[in-house]
Amino acid sequence: MKKMILMSVSTLILAMGFTSCKKDKENNADPNSFKVRMTDGPGDYFALNLQITSVDVFHEGNGWVNLSSQTQSMNVLSLTNGAEMEIASKTNLTAGTYTKLRVTFATEATIQLVGGGSSLTLDWTGGTKQVEIVINQQVNASTGADLLIDFNVAQSISQVGLLYYINPVITVIQDENTGAKGKITGTVNASVKFSNGSKTYSTYVNGQGNFLLRGIEPGTYTVAISASGSTQVHEENNVVVTEGQITNMGNIEL
Repeated sequence: MKKMILMSVSTLILAMGFTSCKKDKENNADPNSFKVRMTDGPGDYFALNLQITSVDVFHEGNGWVNLSSQTQSMNVLSLTNGAEMEIASKTNLTAGTYTKLRVTFATEATIQLVGGGSSLTLDWTGGTKQVEIVINQQVNASTGADLLIDFNVAQSISQVGLLYYINPVITVIQDENTGAKGKITGTVNASVKFSNGSKTYSTYVNGQGNFLLRGIEPGTYTVAISASGSTQVHEENNVVVTEGQITNMGNIEL
């Protein structure tokens, strides 16, 4: 996946028709508040170092509202298997409907490949360093918004020759309490893909072989597991994902 040249962020978001997550059943956000958390869909890399410089939301009627303008440095690949980072939080917001989320990054971005070596500088595809995502969040005196967004590293990085490019692919996790997890043994890295014919979700294991996918639509899936550098695919059939539960697939030996 890392060799695929991606479309521009704005085109990709429109083409895929990203929509906001429904409010989590356990959303305990304070009234008139807005919180944004980030987690990671990993890629076949050791580290991805970025800086977020601004997080904004769009209020229907009042325009863009800044939630955070503090520069935040992060290794995105540290946010795996349930780890997450709060990237913005603000209280006493104007009540109403918020329809877009915008995340702005600094120019500097580096990646470190599996196997070590020095960090490589990433170029921004299309020159854009902002990601806008369509959402639909209500904020009022009774409730606030609490979004968990997923930074898909594997889809965000592309390679052309010896050069690496970044074009962040970020989505809102629709139901963080529904998904699957497990541990892959017998390889140092592997991709994990859930598919049921109409929906596909994918991730990579972390350094310990663990994976966690949240926001999977309930249903029965075939799970294809591919070790890095291998053409062989291991399949787990009839994996059931139940609403409100994280299905534990246990240890899977390749």
